[in-house]
Amino acid sequence: MSIDPGQIIALKWVAIVAVGMVAAGAIEQLLINRLNRRRRERPE
Repeated sequence: MSIDPGQIIALKWVAIVAVGMVAAGAIEQLLINRLNRRRRERPE
């Protein structure tokens, strides 16, 4: 089985996108947690 350079580039992009999505999800959760904590500290 030979691997084309094009396939390698495509796999790299897939990996980059997957890592980016996971990182974005983690950052989103951290921001949501922080906002929720602030809300709890200062009830309206």
